[in-house]
Amino acid sequence: MNTVKAVDMAIQVGIDEAGRGCVIGPMIIAAVATDDPLRLSLLNLKDSKVLSPSRRKTLSKEIKKNAYVKLVKISARKLTELMNKMSLNKIELLYMAKLINQFISDGYNIKKVYIDCPENNTGKFKELIKQKLTKKIEIVAEHKADTKYPIVSGASIIAKVARDNEIEKIKKIVNYDFNSGYSSDPITINYLKHNYDNEKLSPFIRKKWSTYARLVNTKNKRQTKLGDFRIEQC
Repeated sequence: MNTVKAVDMAIQVGIDEAGRGCVIGPMIIAAVATDDPLRLSLLNLKDSKVLSPSRRKTLSKEIKKNAYVKLVKISARKLTELMNKMSLNKIELLYMAKLINQFISDGYNIKKVYIDCPENNTGKFKELIKQKLTKKIEIVAEHKADTKYPIVSGASIIAKVARDNEIEKIKKIVNYDFNSGYSSDPITINYLKHNYDNEKLSPFIRKKWSTYARLVNTKNKRQTKLGDFRIEQC
């Protein structure tokens, strides 16, 4: 929705992420804003996880026609760097606040923000994000907000489609279809097990993830045992 900025109209924003649980690829955080929530409701939006890839793509185009959209891509390399300093929840909070502040600085009259909250303590998360904003705004931070509020479902869809596009780019670079990139995906893990030290793949691996650490530790243990065996035979 690239029309005139809604400076005077009361804007609602929905925020969600895609790729939080991935060991390969970026995390995408998306923000969808509208002055007419009913317009998004009529699209029959749902949590991106229950939609087919083709349906997500179709809805992503419709959302962009009917709402203002912003997103941020946090690369695997950047996540690895940041997680040496802070938790993943804190990273999400900072980038979510950044997206809201971008809307504010662009002149949008943001009145209320709905967030699919990653933190168990939703009250704490809400107060912390308020502290990062440049304007006083009502925050609704809930678990599974992407199943309750169409505007958050919209953000979920935008983020998921953007992340899927990034994953397809990585597959072309490494010349292999490793499926989703999620830590719970057997195809991804099997590929990572044999390729985690591949130079082409390396920039796209989240190296602070326990999944990656286990693979490295397992290989190191095997190498140590093999070295000990050879010494004993000599």
